[in-house]
Amino acid sequence: VGKPVARLDIPGKVDGSFTYMQDFRRKGMLHARVIRPAGMKATLMSWNDFDCRKVAGYVGPIKKGNFLAVLGRTEWAAIAASRTIDTKWSDWAGLPDQSKLWEHVRGTKIVKDEDFQKVGDAGEGLKTPNAKIVSASYNFAIHTHGSIGPSCAVAEIVDGKLTVWSASQQTHLLRKQIAMMLGMKPEDVRCIYIDGSGCYGRNGHEDAAADAALIAKETGLP
Repeated sequence: VGKPVARLDIPGKVDGSFTYMQDFRRKGMLHARVIRPAGMKATLMSWNDFDCRKVAGYVGPIKKGNFLAVLGRTEWAAIAASRTIDTKWSDWAGLPDQSKLWEHVRGTKIVKDEDFQKVGDAGEGLKTPNAKIVSASYNFAIHTHGSIGPSCAVAEIVDGKLTVWSASQQTHLLRKQIAMMLGMKPEDVRCIYIDGSGCYGRNGHEDAAADAALIAKETGLP
C-alpha cells in the first residue's frame, strides 16, 4: 500500500504530470462497482456472487447493511461482476405518480424561505387604491445538474489516516461528511481535488467518494 502523495499545488497535477480523476491510480489499487437497487430506499433481501467467480480478475464482494459492491483487479472485472451478480431487493413505490408530480412538489414541506432583496414596503403598497393583484402558476421542467461523464473517486487508508481523491467542488465539506459517515475525526481525513467530469453544483462525485472511502476502510486497500 503506497503512501499518500504530497499536497497538490496545482489541481489535477500529480508527480509532475497532469492526471484526470478517471486516470488516477494508487499502488495495489482495486476497482469497484456499487450494486444499486431499482428503487429508492429498497432493502437488500439476498445476493449471490457465484457466477461472478467465473470473471477473470474478480476479487469478491463488500457488503455492509444495504451497501453492496463488487471488487476486481481491473475496472472491466468489476464491471463484468456488477452485471453478473444476482440480487433481490425489496419493492419501494415511494415516488409520486408522474401525472401528479406538480401537486406533490407544491405539497412538499418548505425547508426555509429566503429573501434575496428587500426594497420598499410591498405590504403597504398593496393597500393603496390603485393596487392591482395578479396571480399565476408556472410549471417548468427541472434541469439536471448532470455531469458530462461518470463520477469517480479513489480512497486509501494508511496508518489510520484516510485520503480521498475526488473531483468534488466542496472538498472541505466532503471531508467533514466522510468523517461523520465513517465515525472518524475530521483531522484524520484529507480530500484532494483532481479534475474530473464536472457539472454545476455538487453531483455524484461525493457519492463516489463516500463509496470509495467505505470500501477502502473495509478492505484496507486503496
